[in-house]
Amino acid sequence: MAGMSHGDLDLRKAFTFADQVGHLCPEDARKVEETVLPGADSKTPRSIRDRARREVIKIDPAAAETRRKKLVSERRGE
Repeated sequence: MAGMSHGDLDLRKAFTFADQVGHLCPEDARKVEETVLPGADSKTPRSIRDRARREVIKIDPAAAETRRKKLVSERRGE
């Protein structure tokens, strides 16, 4: 992530972002990075997470729905 190498992003924010994009291919992760990380130094980790989550859903809504269903199933113990 470019933001960490330039010192714009602290470790907590970087982990928060990485959590949201870790399952994406590098190309899609870069698209989310280009949208979410500018100005991230003045954002909270929660706002970075929420914005990254919305961008991930825009990039691949079908995969997002699959992940959502899997999480619901895991919560129910199925």
